[in-house]
Amino acid sequence: MDGLTKRRHSIAHLLGAAVVEIDKGAKLVYGPPTDDGFFYDVETSKTFTEDDMSKITEKMQQILPSWDKFTQKELQEKNARELFGDNKYKKSFIDQAVKNKEKITAVWSGDFVDLCAGGHID
Repeated sequence: MDGLTKRRHSIAHLLGAAVVEIDKGAKLVYGPPTDDGFFYDVETSKTFTEDDMSKITEKMQQILPSWDKFTQKELQEKNARELFGDNKYKKSFIDQAVKNKEKITAVWSGDFVDLCAGGHID
């Protein structure tokens, strides 16, 4: 993964963290980098407006100073299910990883954690 792609992936995590802080009931699906940016699929009870997008951007700027690194850890299935037990999408990813005998990894930055295979800026 090149530097720009890692940066986009890292910022996607920041976006996810901001959305969850603004909407505590939001369920993150996944947030990959793309050829021209990044996104995060999210299940939420509301439709985001332009005003919400400004709030999300502000929240991202508030969170960023507390993020000094990304820490990736391999999780046992039980631990992953406990950590992400309230998110049906994460449960599905865990089920798929178990079925395919793949590692289950999560990445932490600041107070935010998500299932992730990695590829972040230092």
